Formats: sequence, structure tokens, C-alpha cells
Amino acid sequence: MPKTTSLKWTDLRVGVVVIAGIGVLIMLILAVSGDLSIFSTRAKVYTDLPGAEGLKNGDEVRIAGVKAGIVKKVTFSTEMPADMNATSSVRVEMSIDGEEALGRIRTDSRAVLRQLGLLGGQYVNISPGTLQGDPVRNGDTIKGLQETTIGQVVESSDDLLKGFKTLSDKLNQITETIDKGEGSIGKFIHDDAFYVNLNKVMLEAQTLVSKIRDGDGTAGRLINDPKLYNDLEASIASIQTTLAKVEKGEGTVGKLVHDQEIYDRINKAAARLDTVSERLDKVTAQIESGKGTVGKLIYDDSLHNDFTSAVASLKSISERLDRGEGTAGKLLHDDQLYNNLNALSSESVKLLYDFRQNPKKYLSVKVALF
Repeated sequence: MPKTTSLKWTDLRVGVVVIAGIGVLIMLILAVSGDLSIFSTRAKVYTDLPGAEGLKNGDEVRIAGVKAGIVKKVTFSTEMPADMNATSSVRVEMSIDGEEALGRIRTDSRAVLRQLGLLGGQYVNISPGTLQGDPVRNGDTIKGLQETTIGQVVESSDDLLKGFKTLSDKLNQITETIDKGEGSIGKFIHDDAFYVNLNKVMLEAQTLVSKIRDGDGTAGRLINDPKLYNDLEASIASIQTTLAKVEKGEGTVGKLVHDQEIYDRINKAAARLDTVSERLDKVTAQIESGKGTVGKLIYDDSLHNDFTSAVASLKSISERLDRGEGTAGKLLHDDQLYNNLNALSSESVKLLYDFRQNPKKYLSVKVALF
């Protein structure tokens, strides 16, 4: 018959102690890892986020960067988003440790998803509330915000990278053009003629400076001759004297500046000029409207027609005179009249001469007595 072994109390006690030690060790491990808190109460707080890229159960929940709990569950929101810009696509259940941490969360707190580093890892950061908000309770929901992730930054930087690439290509083209010696900059760098011309200009400039320093030429005399300075000083002194007289009201300019009567006269003259200008404007308006003699002379067509007719008549008379027609035409073109006038002039001269020599011949007085 097999021999039966009886369980002693000593062995049972050892087993119970070992099992209890293992349980205590497990609880300590969970407490250290944050999955179990023995001495603090826990509260559930919810938030709705637009996305939960990389967020998983057990990730940290921080308040202003201080660890305050863990993520318990990441699920879809109960309602479908209204549009693509909705910020409530994902619901996150968070477990907050202790009443102190829970008291920091208020209705004006905001939850946002952030990254632990460039290599990955996510956590939920909650902004501390203020006295203007009410404290949250177990099961309440706080508003979530969208924060730009590294992936979104990389996606948005594609256009910027394309712009840099285009700029780089253009700079390469410009550099190649310059290396080939094309364009103004290329010729400036590769053409020796520019260096030669620049060297000549520098030599001429040095020669010019040397001549000026030696007092040669007009510029040299202006710089080195003290007479210019003396004349300039005398001119400045004369100007100062004139300004002093003007300030005292002496001379014509001084009276123009200080005499109120002259100002009044100028003001009256300006007023008269304004009146004359207004009259000229009225006269000009009347002329433009065709009123008055000048207006009719400018805008009336009858004057033009009469003038045209007069010119035509004068042209006709001139043509008849050129052809020798009429009395005036014969006077201009018939030589007989000239000859007759010449003969008459000669006879008149002879008659006057004879009259002077023998006036009694032409002057006779007879006296008759009854």
C-alpha cells in the first residue's frame, strides 16, 4: 500500500508566506510602474482629441509637464465628426492619481497630445485650470486641442523644400553663367580688360590727387590757397551783417520783413489780383461762350467767311492788276503814262526856270480908267 503523507502546518505556513510575498512584490511593481496606486484614490477624466497617433494604453498623463496619471483607454468618439476640421474624433479615458492632481484640473483646462521626443512616444498634457473654472469630478470631460505634430510639420515643409530646390537650381544656373564669363558679373570677374581699366583709373586718380596736393590746377588752388578761405570768411561776415540789418528792420528787405504796412499793401495787391483773376475768368467764359466782340471774332463763322471773301476779292484785283486790266492796271503796266509824266515834268521845270528869269513876261497888270 502506498504510504500517505500528511501536510503539516509548518509547510502550509511556508507556502502561504511565499504566496503573500509574491503578491506583495507584484503590487509593489505595479505601484512603481504607475499601474496601481495603493495609497491614493483614482478618478476617470475624459477628453476628445482630433487624433491619437501613437497613443496607447498606459501612456503618461501630465499636468503642466508633471506626471499625474495614465491613459486607460483610447477609443473612437461616440458621434461621427461633422467635418474634416472636427476636434473630437477620438475619446481618451485617463486615470488621474490623487485628489491633489484632480484639483488642478478644471473646466477651463485643455488636453493636448504631445510627443516625448523625436524617436516617438506620446503623452497627454493637461493645462492647469484657473479659479475662473469649476473643479472637474470623476467622469467629467475636458476639451481637447490639436497640436501640430512632427509629421504635420514635415508635410507642411514640403512646399518650402520645393521652393528651396527651385531657388537652388536658379542659383546654380546663375553660377554657371558667371563661370562661363557671360553677363555683366561674368565679364566683371573673368575679363582682364576691366582690371586694366580699373588700374588705369586708379593711377590717374593718384596722379590727380598728387597734383591737387601740390597745388596744381584749379582744384589744387582751391584747396591749398588760403585766399579762398579768407574770401569765404569775408562773404560769411558780410552775410551776417546783412542778416543783422534785416533783423533790425533796416533796408528794403528789412522793411519787407518787419513793416506791417508793406504786408498790408501786398495783401491788398493780392486781393486785387484775385479780383482781376475773377474778372479774367468771367471774360474768358464769355469769350468761350461766343459773347462779345472777341467771342464773335473767335467763334463766329461769318467773320471767317467775310475774311475769306475779302482775300478772294483782293486776289482777283491783284490778278487783274498783274494782267494790266482797268485804270490801275494800265497805270502799272502802260509806259505811255510814264513818258507823258516825264515830259510834263521836264516842261514844268523849263516853265519855272523861264518864270524866274522873266517874271514880267507872265505877270502883266493893266489899269483901265473910264
